Amino acid sequence: MYKKILVAVDGSDLSFKALEHAEALAKATEGELLLLTVNDNTAHSTQHKRIGLFEEFSDSTGNVQIFNDILNVMVGSPVKYKLRSENGSPAQLIIKVAEETACDTIVMGSRGLGSLTKLFVGSVSSEVINKAQIPVVIVK
Repeated sequence: MYKKILVAVDGSDLSFKALEHAEALAKATEGELLLLTVNDNTAHSTQHKRIGLFEEFSDSTGNVQIFNDILNVMVGSPVKYKLRSENGSPAQLIIKVAEETACDTIVMGSRGLGSLTKLFVGSVSSEVINKAQIPVVIVK
């Protein structure tokens, strides 16, 4: 367990806290991280300014700033990691990507940058907890 950890990062403070927790788990277990950002195109979401290192890679998802912030956190880390970005429903894609890439754990924040409705009526984290077939670690 904790050999291949999917970390959902949406740019929120809690998602970066989850990233730090996952990095510590990966260090302790000699695991690796799959850092996933999902541009929620199912609701109104703000596009991040397209700047920096990942402009070409993330042009379709608008997650450049999140990638740059992730790199700032991971710089100098001995933990192996990969970045991945998707468009669509965050909970569904977190679960799908975890399954497709044979991750054994999902780590995510308890609340992210979702729409106001999601703060009150079911969140991405609760959907992932209820539908994922692998352990889910929620960081708050």
